[in-house]
Amino acid sequence: MRVRLRTLEDRAAARGADSIVERLGALPEWAASRTVFAFLSLPFEVSTRALIERAWSENRRVAVPRLSDEPGRMEAVEFHDYGDLVPARFGLMELPNAPVVAPSEIDLVVSPGLAFDRAGRRLGQGAGYYDRYLPRLRDEVPVVAICFSEQLVDEVPTDAHDLAVDAIVTPDEVIRSR
Repeated sequence: MRVRLRTLEDRAAARGADSIVERLGALPEWAASRTVFAFLSLPFEVSTRALIERAWSENRRVAVPRLSDEPGRMEAVEFHDYGDLVPARFGLMELPNAPVVAPSEIDLVVSPGLAFDRAGRRLGQGAGYYDRYLPRLRDEVPVVAICFSEQLVDEVPTDAHDLAVDAIVTPDEVIRSR
């Protein structure tokens, strides 16, 4: 899947990201959210920049991940400016001094992943950060994954600790899984 994603043409990826932002922004989960926890995309992922900027323009609070010093754990931190980002582990960008956003304050999670199936199963990068973080949220907080259509597969293998997402937004459709 990583190889497949790296072969997407830049223009196709940009058009796909724009369509995903439009579809996500039309969801009732988006309309109901005041604090959005979104990931900072890696080069081969759907770009989240337009999504984050839309949230800011709509006066939504944005939180992004920061890896904890404790192995396998992350926290959500407030995000206001791309200029504040610094390189971190695994090629990620982070905000080292940003205030933590409590899990109880998050209204919507926009989740990354390598592959997804129509049942909402998600294949992450393999470190389990989201699988450990999501149970800390309120039960009613929706988790919406965003991905290119090429990331949809027939079935994602899962273990007992792997958590499904509530919906998947691609450039072409919204898939309701739960």
